[in-house]
Amino acid sequence: SIGAADLNSDWKAYYFNEQQGAQYDYRIAFNVRQVDISPERIHERRYVDEKEIQDGWEYVLDAKGNVLKDSLGNDVKTPRKVFIRASVVEVYQTKAAQLGGMVAIYNGYNDALLDSRNLATEIRFEHYASTFTGDRRALSEASRKRIGNAPAPFPRDEDMLVQAADRLKPNLREELRKSKAIF
Repeated sequence: SIGAADLNSDWKAYYFNEQQGAQYDYRIAFNVRQVDISPERIHERRYVDEKEIQDGWEYVLDAKGNVLKDSLGNDVKTPRKVFIRASVVEVYQTKAAQLGGMVAIYNGYNDALLDSRNLATEIRFEHYASTFTGDRRALSEASRKRIGNAPAPFPRDEDMLVQAADRLKPNLREELRKSKAIF
């Protein structure tokens, strides 16, 4: 929550509960105007990682089919290259929540609107999980990081809205602090 201690200064005092018979210089209202929660989305992508690697050695043969020797009598060999593959199934989960509204500052004596500002934020849940078949050595660095991750449970709508509200509070405090309407 936003507390009065977060906003009060030497010359300003904020009250969150109206006191009977008190006259206030300003009235501040935050009106929620947008609450959007996206559906839970799961995207599946299949792709293949390929790589050429060294897999042992091959002996160099002369014209007669014999192993070629170097000047010291050692067998001449070259690296044997092979292509390896891994088929990857990647699952991408996403969900978003948007929360927005307008903070309005009113004159406490005549209820005239002095200032208003729109505030909004978005919370995103994103998760990757992947499995593969084939040769693990063929996996790219990005694929390797996601292998072994299991799909995660989606956050509840209520939890995402609480996170969005928590992210919006510092913005609201800052807007109130810098507002020219409040002396």
